[in-house]
Amino acid sequence: MNIRELSPELAKKAQVIGENSDTLENDINELRSWIEEQPHLISRKDDQFLLTFLRRCNFNLDESKKRIEAFLTCKTNYPDLYKDRAVDETALDILKCGLVTIPPNSLPDNGPRLLITQVSKFDPKKHSLRDVMKVRFMLFEILTFEDDITSISGLELVFDLQDCSLKQALGLNPALLRKTYIYQDECIPLNIKHFHIINMKKELQGVVNLARSMISTGTGFDIVIHEKESDLYKYIPQESMPVEYGGQNGTHEKFLEEWEKILLDHVEYFEEDSFLGTNLENSSCCIS
Repeated sequence: MNIRELSPELAKKAQVIGENSDTLENDINELRSWIEEQPHLISRKDDQFLLTFLRRCNFNLDESKKRIEAFLTCKTNYPDLYKDRAVDETALDILKCGLVTIPPNSLPDNGPRLLITQVSKFDPKKHSLRDVMKVRFMLFEILTFEDDITSISGLELVFDLQDCSLKQALGLNPALLRKTYIYQDECIPLNIKHFHIINMKKELQGVVNLARSMISTGTGFDIVIHEKESDLYKYIPQESMPVEYGGQNGTHEKFLEEWEKILLDHVEYFEEDSFLGTNLENSSCCIS
């Protein structure tokens, strides 16, 4: 098998979600054979790609197959978000705006990774929400398929509304957000633990509640609104936050340097990704 080797500590966590070295190769081969028997699926079939779906589905083969089909169907049905993604000037400019931060270290004991979105950095005059979401999910997918801690322990999301204006909040189209959360919850092989909202001003409450009502229906993760930023630290130790939040887990500036290099290293990956999807005429997936 061509898969990354885990540290002993992370291997123990993988065993908890059902990873078994004695049956792993057979499980991967069964998924690959199933994909090859589906004429409507245009998919990667490498060992690491298939293993990521198995981990997300606790090594339930039927659930893994459903998620692979949903993942590919979503790419085809929502091409404005999940296909034709290029590492170009627009993508790099969106990254440099500072909307997203991924600290270098996971939570303690190989716990979930952390991704922070600072909504005030979204400038609707400069970039469309679709382009911003597209880049955000490019980062998501790199983490999901290339970071073993993420694929085993999952991800904690933090949505920071500090200094976010009502105009910026109104730019967060609920229907578009709903598409992104279908993708997060039903399609991408990523276990999202919680979606945290912090620093929400009273004037934003109506907009956030509307978006929350459209997003949360049927999702498998909790959306938690914290009245005080300090309440977040009941879930995420403050030392695991970036320096800008009083933590010890890297700086935003360092994140931008590292992830610009990572994106540039994935030019070919996203070119190849644009060909993945489904033949809609034959797809039986319910993603619409």
